[in-house]
Amino acid sequence: MKHLSTRKLILPLAIAAALSASPMALAWSGGGSGGPGDGYSKHSQRDCQGGKRGGMMHGSQGKMSQHRFEHMATRLSLSEDQRDAMRDIFDKQRDERREQRQQKKDQDRPQLFSGDPTSSDYQSMVEEATDRAAEMARQRIQSRADTYAAIYDVLNEEQREIWAKMQAERQEMKDQRRERMEQRRGEDRRN
Repeated sequence: MKHLSTRKLILPLAIAAALSASPMALAWSGGGSGGPGDGYSKHSQRDCQGGKRGGMMHGSQGKMSQHRFEHMATRLSLSEDQRDAMRDIFDKQRDERREQRQQKKDQDRPQLFSGDPTSSDYQSMVEEATDRAAEMARQRIQSRADTYAAIYDVLNEEQREIWAKMQAERQEMKDQRRERMEQRRGEDRRN
């Protein structure tokens, strides 16, 4: 059995963390109040009748998700058919993310900080844990790629250009936020 160092685990975990914030995370979190007249067209009836939406996506977070979706739809000048297709894509993505979180929660967590790290049992337990983590990361990345491809298919050429600009703006805001946080941390350390 080969020994896996912490250094070798960092890269897959960093990639998974970086990719966990997909381009759609800010555009749509999959929520919505689901009430009548909330702009969901064909989805409103399903939502009012206890359809797919519910759970944690309600109240202010659902309204914020709806606001982000409407903002995106307005900037992209989506037709009603495109809006419906995008909602379906985001619903599917939300359901997949929920299922992935549940799988992660349900998996047996190995006791990596107990036992003899030189034993073959320990090494095989570590190897199994890294294999499971890598497979889950692969599934998340593939899911995001599939979602991106589905969105790309819905948009026309002009909308794709606008989408690319929106994603660049989002990344710039994210970088600025990260920079501000690092500055605050530096100030906190000096005090």
